[in-house]
Amino acid sequence: TADTWGKWIHLLDSHLMGLSQSTFIGIAVLEDCFVGGYAGDSRAYLSTSDGRIQLLNDSTMKFRLGSGQAKPTFLTGRWRARDLLVLMTDGAWTPLGNLPMVQRAIVKQIGRHLSDVPLSILDSASRAGRADDMTAVVLRKGA
Repeated sequence: TADTWGKWIHLLDSHLMGLSQSTFIGIAVLEDCFVGGYAGDSRAYLSTSDGRIQLLNDSTMKFRLGSGQAKPTFLTGRWRARDLLVLMTDGAWTPLGNLPMVQRAIVKQIGRHLSDVPLSILDSASRAGRADDMTAVVLRKGA
């Protein structure tokens, strides 16, 4: 629930105060639905089986965990067979800049093994100019 996510974000934010600050994004999946939360500059995308990609969250909440000001922000949605959920930290999506570049990095690997998709994203991001730690995680909805 939103209350549970909120409590965890607040707890993590408090625990990390005075240490290095960090972004966070997490997703839980149950059949055709997903629910998640984030703090900081991380992004979530839904890439559908027909090649469309949609940004699922507004990353205007810049307060990271450890700032003492992190506010949990939630995302929920539905996905279908062969859709991808793509989670990226700011170090991975910022160099790519816009949705078409993110989509290009994802789509060029769609026919290959799922593990190639995050590597493609990180490779594209590092070629565009790495300025931060980079993380990309991809989940595929089975048939």
